[in-house]
Amino acid sequence: MDKFPTPNEIASRAHDLFVAGGRRVTKVFEYWRQAEQERLDLAARRTVSSTAEQRSARHRPGARREWSN
Repeated sequence: MDKFPTPNEIASRAHDLFVAGGRRVTKVFEYWRQAEQERLDLAARRTVSSTAEQRSARHRPGARREWSN
């Protein structure tokens, strides 16, 4: 899974915002920026969650540990 949102994912969310906002053409740029920020925030949360899960898995009983000198 890509960490960053694709332009199509951002465009899809921006379109949803555009429709929900009454199709106001004067706010298209704002819808795009909001969609972009929402998708980047979601990607960041997924990354942090994934990293936390990986760290947690390393500290479980029976987990293989590699020691360096």
